[in-house]
Amino acid sequence: DAREVGRSESARRGHRHQSSMSPTFARGLYWVSASMILGRSARILSLFILAGLLPAEDFGRYAALWVVVDGLLLLQGFGIGHSLVIDRSNNDESTDSVFAISVTLGLALSLIGIAGAGLIESITGMQGIAAAFRVACLVVLLQGLLLVPARLFDRELDFQKRFLPAITSSTGYLIVAVSLAYRGFGLWALVIGEVASFALEAATYWLLTPRKPRFRVRMDFVRQHLTFGWAVFGGTVLIYLIRSIDKFAISRGPGAAELGVFAFALSIALLPASVLTRMINGVLFPHYAASETQEARNELFLSATRVMVGLGICFAVVLILFGGFLLETFYGNKWEAAVVPLAILAILGLFRTLTALLSDLYVGSGRPGLFRAMTMIQLVVAAVGLLLLPVPGAVPVAVVMAVAGGVAVMAGFLIARARIRFAVRPFFACLRAPVIAAAVPIALWAAARAMPQYTGIAAPALALLLGTCGYLACWIALDRETRALLQGALRGFAGAERRPS
Repeated sequence: DAREVGRSESARRGHRHQSSMSPTFARGLYWVSASMILGRSARILSLFILAGLLPAEDFGRYAALWVVVDGLLLLQGFGIGHSLVIDRSNNDESTDSVFAISVTLGLALSLIGIAGAGLIESITGMQGIAAAFRVACLVVLLQGLLLVPARLFDRELDFQKRFLPAITSSTGYLIVAVSLAYRGFGLWALVIGEVASFALEAATYWLLTPRKPRFRVRMDFVRQHLTFGWAVFGGTVLIYLIRSIDKFAISRGPGAAELGVFAFALSIALLPASVLTRMINGVLFPHYAASETQEARNELFLSATRVMVGLGICFAVVLILFGGFLLETFYGNKWEAAVVPLAILAILGLFRTLTALLSDLYVGSGRPGLFRAMTMIQLVVAAVGLLLLPVPGAVPVAVVMAVAGGVAVMAGFLIARARIRFAVRPFFACLRAPVIAAAVPIALWAAARAMPQYTGIAAPALALLLGTCGYLACWIALDRETRALLQGALRGFAGAERRPS
C-alpha cells in the first residue's frame, strides 16, 4: 500500500545517503576539512590583519599583478593534474611524464613572465609593479614542482598527507606577510608572503612523498595526459577570464584604490567558494573518478551540495545584513566603500560555490566539455555586462558579476539534467529549509535595527550571534536528510580519529 511504498522510498533514500557518505569519503572529508579549516583560517586571519596595516592601493596593485600571475599558473597546470588523478594505471613512467611536463611548463612560463615584466604595467594600467611581478613569477615554477606530489595523494585517496603542507604554507604566509607589512613593505609584503607560502608547500610535499617523481618523458603518456588536459584546460581558461575580467575592467577605469576595495570585498565574499567548496571538491573529485556509475556520482554531488547550499545561504545572509557593522567594528571608516560591494558579492559567492561543485562533477564524470559550456555562458554574460557599463566601479561591476553567476548556475543545472541525467527537483527541494531558516537572522536584524541602541555594538552583535545560531538550528531541524548526512560525517570523523596513521 501507500505506506509501504513510502517506507521503501525512505529506506532507499537512507541507503543512498549512507552509501554517499562512505567511510572512505568521510575519512577523506575529515582530513581535508582539518587541512582547509586550519590552513585557510591562517589565510583569513592574514587578510583581516593586512587590511588594517595596508592601504587599499596596495591591495589594488597586488590584485592587478596577480591577474597575470594567475594566468601563468593556469597555463602551467594545463589540466594535467586532473588527468593524473583520473589515470588509474599507477604507472611510474606515466607519473614521471606528468612531472616533466609540469616542471618544464613552470620553468618556461616563469622565465617568460620575468622577461616580459615591463609589459605588465601597460597591460594593467598600474605603475611600479614590474619588479614585484618578477618576484611573484617564482610561484609558477614552485607550482610546477608541487603539482605531481599533491595530485598523487589525491589519486590514492590519501588525504591525510595534505594536512601538513596546508598548515605549513598558510602559517608561513601569515608570518612573512604580516611581519613585512608591519615593517612598512607595502605591496612587497603580499608578494614575498605568497612566494614563501608556495615554497614551503612544495618543500613539505616533497618531504612527504615516498617515491620522488623523476624527470623522464615517454611520448605516448605525454600525449595521453595533454589530450585530457587540453579538454579541461579550455574550461579552466574560461574560469580564469571570468575571475580576471572584473579586476581588469576596474584597473583600466577608476584605478588602484577602487580595485583594492573590490578585491578586498571579493576575498571575503568568496570565502565559502574558496574554502568550503575547495575542501569538498578535494574529496569529491577523486571519488567521482573512482565511481563506476553516473548515478553514484550524482548522489555524491547532491549530498555535498545539500550541505554547501545551507552553509552558503547562511554566510550570504550574514554578510548582506551585518557586513557593514563588521567592517566598521574592525576598521572604522577605512573600508566604508566596501560595504555595498560586499553585500552584492555575497550573492556571487553563493553562485560561485554551486558552479564550482558542478564543474568538478562534469570533469569527474569525464565530460569536461560541459564544464566549458557552462563557463562560456557565464563569461559571455559578464563580458557583455561590463562592456555596457559607463564607469566600471566596484558596485556596478559587482552587480554584473553576480548576474552572470546566477545565469551560469541556471544553465549548469539545465546542462546537468540533459547530459548526465541529474535530477534537478531534489536540488530545489533542499533549498526549502535554508530559505525558511534565513527568516531568523532577518527578523533579528530588523528587531535590532528598531532598537534605539543599534548605533552601539551590543545590539547588532547580539543579533548577529543569535541570528547565525538560530539559522543553523532551524535549518538542521527542518532538513532531515542534512541531519542524516551530518551524522554520517561525524561517525566517519570519529573513525578517522581512531584510525592509526
